[in-house]
Amino acid sequence: MTRVGFKVLLEGSDCTIYSPTYKAIGIIPKIQGLYRFGNPKTKVPTPTANVASNQISITVLHRRMGHINHNDLKKMVKEGLVKGIDLNLNSTPDFCKTCVEAKATQKPFPKRSTTENVKTYGDKVMADVWGPAEVKSLGRKKYYLLFQDQHSHEEHVYFMVKKSETIENYKRYEAWAKVQRNVPVIKTFGSDRGGEFNSKPFTDHLEQQGTVCHLTVHDSPQSNGRVERANRTHVQNAQAMLIQAKLPSFLWAKAIRHSVWLRNCAYTSSLPESKTPYEMGMGMKPDLTRLLEWGSKVWVKKLNARKLQPQALEAIFVGIDDESKGYRIYWPTHQRSPSNVMSMLTKLRHWHPKPFKLKGRFLPSLNWSI
Repeated sequence: MTRVGFKVLLEGSDCTIYSPTYKAIGIIPKIQGLYRFGNPKTKVPTPTANVASNQISITVLHRRMGHINHNDLKKMVKEGLVKGIDLNLNSTPDFCKTCVEAKATQKPFPKRSTTENVKTYGDKVMADVWGPAEVKSLGRKKYYLLFQDQHSHEEHVYFMVKKSETIENYKRYEAWAKVQRNVPVIKTFGSDRGGEFNSKPFTDHLEQQGTVCHLTVHDSPQSNGRVERANRTHVQNAQAMLIQAKLPSFLWAKAIRHSVWLRNCAYTSSLPESKTPYEMGMGMKPDLTRLLEWGSKVWVKKLNARKLQPQALEAIFVGIDDESKGYRIYWPTHQRSPSNVMSMLTKLRHWHPKPFKLKGRFLPSLNWSI
């Protein structure tokens, strides 16, 4: 079969056969450890290849969504909270060794607070700083600052070289919330008692804006529960994605950013309404049509390539860039990661076949954000 150009992909409990043009032509289920073709000459009933479809199993979606738990993924697809996913709701999750390695020793924080009463976006925003990382990211960052709106649970992340950058990033988030989410003022800001949040410049700024500051009780980070748990979840998911993709740890910031993007597009039991944080903030359902497993190999069109030169460059998919509506990729040979690639090839499919441009590929002065 492979000798004449056909491709075979073994994934989960299915064997998918692709034509030389990468068109799926059949799916064969694994039964008792074997992939069996039907034999028309025998009377013994044997399983045959299923008709090819675009359905994916819960295990595949679990990996594409950065190892979010299976029940939340099934619920968000079944209730139509996202678009672009055709999930086989009858599929059962496979054992995920990656999740065990990345999450097994963690203890959960309480999920809900019984004292909060937030009704609109910006009524209360909580923040937490994580770091320092054991290794610096590609942009030489060691910390990240996570904001979480308590009404929508939508999250925003900023990466930092040092904690003293917290106040400037808060002002950036504050301006973003005013313009993009129509928040006139952040009414209440919650955080732990870290020096970056308790400094005089920071508290003076909150007073000038009319924002009330809520700090956690001494030696009790759990009272900052939701955002503390969110940080724990993002670090676990980033570890899982790095382990699954077998990529170097200095890509932790790319994995964290993608984890935040995924959580904003995923179902959460913390919201009383059957909506994702993305829909709570944007008023529309997230479209996951472009979703690909983090760390997948892709091939990006090379600009101005001569006829006898390679026409595409191999790279790694590390996320979706909302700012440019492009894809975040990583070049292993150059250790750089421009985020405005508009199209690329994968092993199984081709996105946007129209001509596109790859900006920043050979610009040494390009500002690599993380």
